[in-house]
Amino acid sequence: MTPNIQFKKGLCLAIALLVSFFVSVHSPSANIGEYRVSDISWAEDGGHFSVRISGTSGPTYTMYELFAPQRIVIDIAGGVIAPSLALPL
Repeated sequence: MTPNIQFKKGLCLAIALLVSFFVSVHSPSANIGEYRVSDISWAEDGGHFSVRISGTSGPTYTMYELFAPQRIVIDIAGGVIAPSLALPL
């Protein structure tokens, strides 16, 4: 695996972890205005990486690109992680 691909896979994992830190785990009952993250997945296609965040509806979010180390933070308004979602922590 080349260093560039390792970096990109690490970046995708960092995105997933940062999403998990910016949303909190709540009770299974959904609140009004709540976005429940049900799945986070990533894939590589021809050297490009994509991250898919699946949930209960279209989310309201803010995305930040940060450097040193390079990462992307996705802050989902009213976001909660579904208890059934197993994240690598």
